Amino acid sequence: MAGQHKQVNLDIVAFIKDNKQKYTYKQLAQKFDTSRATVSGLVNRSGLQGFLVPDTGRGKIEVDAHLKGETIMREPTQADLTRLRQICEERNLPFEKWGIFWDKTKDSSIAFYNKAAVEELKNLHQEMVADMKKHAPKYPAVRYKKVTDPHLKLIDVADLHIGKLALALQTGHEYNVEIATKRAHDGVTALIKRSQGFPTERFLFPIGNDILHVDNGNNTTTKGTRQDVDGMAWMHFRIAKRMYVEMIERLLKIAPVDVVFNGSNHDELSGFHLAETLESHFHRAKNITFDIDPIDRKYYQYGKNMIGTQHGDGAKMADLPLLMAVEDRQMWAATDHHYVIIHHLHHWKKTEYVYGKDYPGVTVQHMRSLSAPDPWHAKKGYVGAPQAIDALIFHPEYGQVDHMSCKFAQ
Repeated sequence: MAGQHKQVNLDIVAFIKDNKQKYTYKQLAQKFDTSRATVSGLVNRSGLQGFLVPDTGRGKIEVDAHLKGETIMREPTQADLTRLRQICEERNLPFEKWGIFWDKTKDSSIAFYNKAAVEELKNLHQEMVADMKKHAPKYPAVRYKKVTDPHLKLIDVADLHIGKLALALQTGHEYNVEIATKRAHDGVTALIKRSQGFPTERFLFPIGNDILHVDNGNNTTTKGTRQDVDGMAWMHFRIAKRMYVEMIERLLKIAPVDVVFNGSNHDELSGFHLAETLESHFHRAKNITFDIDPIDRKYYQYGKNMIGTQHGDGAKMADLPLLMAVEDRQMWAATDHHYVIIHHLHHWKKTEYVYGKDYPGVTVQHMRSLSAPDPWHAKKGYVGAPQAIDALIFHPEYGQVDHMSCKFAQ
């Protein structure tokens, strides 16, 4: 009896070798009237991983035994493509257009990618940006008056969350796309006017920082948290672009503008696309610079000031001063005044770190948000913080000399 069983196993192994990638585990088990576990064991002991097509059930891709416990990303084998084709046929999906598919189970997490499709998408993105630059509007050069007492003005439209919806009946606050953009424009106008006593040499204009409330057409954040929204995601993108363009055009009439992008948790992908679009729009404009690299922490030098900006959902606040000193040692050594501007918390907070006796400290400042609390924040009690926009004024020699705010009635 044992000999007969052994012969059956040998027959199965021989059949697998002769029919590579033609049968699933389940089909082979049925053909030889044995269990799937037996087939799987024979495959593993005989080193025939990849010879069988993994089973599909209810649209879920099963994982080959030799891949369990691993987390990898690789190009698919012919067997992987066969099972993907089966799933696409079951779900009426276009198999020819797949780019990346991810197989997740309790045992493994495997990402498969179509190298040709990924390269095609990358090339398409580059072509799109190049095309936008070709059609960028022309801006006439501006001759600025000589500034004898120069200052840098940082105007921060922080955490605007275009697309957020709050109803006064539910939250005690009214907030929508129209209110968001009006507050932003009114706030920038007010801060420009109030800071006229400080002659302007340059503007530092951070963008990003949850400018958009959702990251996709499913009305979720980057990580998939659903949000209450006013309108469609594509509308939010267009409105944000138009708002930013109008603001930058206003600032450029006064002084050169340095734009710095900070990626954020609500709109990590669409926020970056928006930054790319803005840079392309102003491609032919003079007196403007863009730093839109997807780096979490950015550093900017103005005279003896080192100014760091980031969204605030990454490194711990206590680690930011040392990170600043480590990540840009040259700028740190060349400056006397060090500041980190962070967002994300929607309220003002200032913390000063002393790094040596008789030396100035590293000041970490949370910027306020213009947005009102949505139903979730209202329910949790995250209310009461002033809904405001902030501006910081820096002197090239003496550091930060003023902090201005424009608050809106709640």
